[in-house]
Amino acid sequence: MTIETNIKELLRSSICDRIYIQEYEYGRQYIVCLPFTNNLGDEIDIGITLVDDKLILDDLGRIAGLLFSLDQHKPDTPGLRLVKTLSEEYKINMDFNYGLITKEIERNNSQDITDYIKVILAINTVLPKLRYQKPERKGRKKLAVKLSRDIKQLQMPMHVDRHTKVEGKHFSWPIDYKYKWKFQDEEKYVLIVTADLWGKEPQSKASQVISLATDLHTHNGLYDLRVLFELNGPRPDSQSYRAAQFIIDQQTDLKYKAYNYANMEQKQEFMSTTLMELLPKIHALG
Repeated sequence: MTIETNIKELLRSSICDRIYIQEYEYGRQYIVCLPFTNNLGDEIDIGITLVDDKLILDDLGRIAGLLFSLDQHKPDTPGLRLVKTLSEEYKINMDFNYGLITKEIERNNSQDITDYIKVILAINTVLPKLRYQKPERKGRKKLAVKLSRDIKQLQMPMHVDRHTKVEGKHFSWPIDYKYKWKFQDEEKYVLIVTADLWGKEPQSKASQVISLATDLHTHNGLYDLRVLFELNGPRPDSQSYRAAQFIIDQQTDLKYKAYNYANMEQKQEFMSTTLMELLPKIHALG
């Protein structure tokens, strides 16, 4: 076996053999998991839908979620400029009304598929490395205001209840956001609450979150609770730090998920999850 053959076999095993394809909707829709990972270590994947003699490629909403989570979605940010430049260069459709980066190609056009994958990989690789210097602002925005801004800019086509209430076993609780999520045959309500630990009495706010989670815990499987807080550099002996740690420590027992909105990776995970659940065209949803 020649050296060239060895190199080809090595490349084939490291790339082609690591591509996985999941089928949805009776052979019409597929998710292709590529042998490359993003900045969080997750596999980069794309969606393929068969329509007559065409293939519709899309990024499953990942790039829109990444742009918003990194705060790179505004016109003057290098992230959005990068996505626009590559989309225009390779004639890819950037439709943020649905949060998708799509391209329609002929079934036998392998070059267009290669170009699309190349663009998706480039964006996923470069975006997390870009830095946008924001103008300094005095004061600190409340977390609920930041979340409201980010959710609004997602331009979700599905209905989301804002500033609503849910009934626990003992009390009625205020919720920042609520929406229904259906995956296959399972249906539940996603509840999003914020704990502004930078304000007054952070321990009291953390205790309120824990009380809410405890009261809703009796409705097993009905609610998927997510708690957002911000923790960015306070001393371990500060009240904000202890309050945040209290929320983090209780999430396993009370079956909720806590996100530090000041942590870019956790914010990206939260925004990407929310985007996937709300977008009607995500192929994994029924």
